[in-house]
Amino acid sequence: MEEKSGRYFSEYFEKAIKNDPRYMYQAINSLKKEFVLFTGPMFGGKTTRMLSELDRYRYKGRSIYAFKPSIDDRYAESKIVSHNGGSIDATTIECADDIVDFLLEAGEFDSLNNKFVNGAPVIALDEVFMVKRAGEILPYLFKCGATIIASTIQLNSDGNPFSEILNIMPYATRVEVCPAVCSICGADAHYTEKIGGRKDFEVEVGGKDLYQPRCFYHFSYF
Repeated sequence: MEEKSGRYFSEYFEKAIKNDPRYMYQAINSLKKEFVLFTGPMFGGKTTRMLSELDRYRYKGRSIYAFKPSIDDRYAESKIVSHNGGSIDATTIECADDIVDFLLEAGEFDSLNNKFVNGAPVIALDEVFMVKRAGEILPYLFKCGATIIASTIQLNSDGNPFSEILNIMPYATRVEVCPAVCSICGADAHYTEKIGGRKDFEVEVGGKDLYQPRCFYHFSYF
């Protein structure tokens, strides 16, 4: 789903071309490419911080395309929703290739020349670890000029990193770790303990009924 707030975007460049100093910074800043990764355990506020970051880009007049995994239906089917109720319209996808297909159908991307047609957009993806081939597609779109804003847990409930996260981490220009609060002692929690559901499922959608944030000392697998 695209969110556009381009009231000032073209205005920045028109006035910047005329060397209007009031708009030079905005024009340069609008071209800045970033690959921002918000990571940490469940209930650490990752999606909240991602939505806040997207608000900043909206105020800058950037085009935003937001995506979420189709299997994540905890709050809304066509929205990215944080635990505290913040949200943004989003397109559901099965695989990260669906992002490229969406951009092609929207006429925003030229896959033959590996470039964006109408200026580089901001592409947001929530729960990256649930999306197959995200580790290949997100770096590809970043190399093509897009700004990437992503939110994800980095470790499964066994304490092992997800392969998609290992693949995107080297490309991140900024990584923000978002600790939660340990459900046992109240210390900073960087890990996610699975307390229910299927132990043989690496990815199983759930909330507080299945998962708890834990600190190093109370995480069972360390």
